Amino acid sequence: MSTEAADAAELAIRVRGLRNAFGEQVVHQDLDLDVRRGEIIGVVGGSGTGKSVLMRAVLGLREPQGGSIEVLGVDALSDRARASGVIELNTGVLFQNGALFSSLTVAENVSVPLKEHYGALPPDMIHDLAMLKIRMAGLGEDAGAKLPSQLSGGMRKRAALARALALDPALLFLDEPTAGLDPIGAAAFDDLIKTLQKALGLTVFLITHDLDTLYTICDRVAVIGDRRVLINAPLAEVERFDHPWVQDYFHGPRGRAAQAARAKEA
Repeated sequence: MSTEAADAAELAIRVRGLRNAFGEQVVHQDLDLDVRRGEIIGVVGGSGTGKSVLMRAVLGLREPQGGSIEVLGVDALSDRARASGVIELNTGVLFQNGALFSSLTVAENVSVPLKEHYGALPPDMIHDLAMLKIRMAGLGEDAGAKLPSQLSGGMRKRAALARALALDPALLFLDEPTAGLDPIGAAAFDDLIKTLQKALGLTVFLITHDLDTLYTICDRVAVIGDRRVLINAPLAEVERFDHPWVQDYFHGPRGRAAQAARAKEA
């Protein structure tokens, strides 16, 4: 195997020359991104830089206007039929608002993808699998019978995470997973993601504005700006990157506070 082929085999996601536009508004132009297998990558950028647009393009939820995307070695744009099956079976997604079905219990929500893909299994087995995922997400068994409206914000996040884990995905996509959580709840959720990532060997694509999350669990950080990925590297390298937004973000008051807290823990 050539060096280039070996490097490609280590990638869970490979994006090259991506262009995303809405009419005349160009969100991404010539965007490149590599996500390595088994890493947690944090994706950051200012408002309007298209972080969620990028995630949706990788997931096949929107068609970009140019470029190439490979997910788990499959060409997501040229081989759409195969890619759709690979992505659907091997990815879990936690959207920012949770996107739980309000009329279904937590257990029923988690069962939806299981029924869709493993409908031949006995109902009792599907229920047991759903309850296993609920426990993995850090919820008690009593949460399974509750409606989303009966849960706190943090519990709803965990219920949505349980559903994202339903099919034992290789790739986990998280869109602002700690948004709306208090600092203690956010820290607990970060710890849960890191524990699950290590235990299950997950590759995690994480969109966040939470500096504590970046410093606590991310292996690398990809910064989107000027319609492309400005840098994709470990935090220590990103902090030194000479770009106005990056410097303001990581060395402003909140950035300094996160760095100080991290240094104190070390």
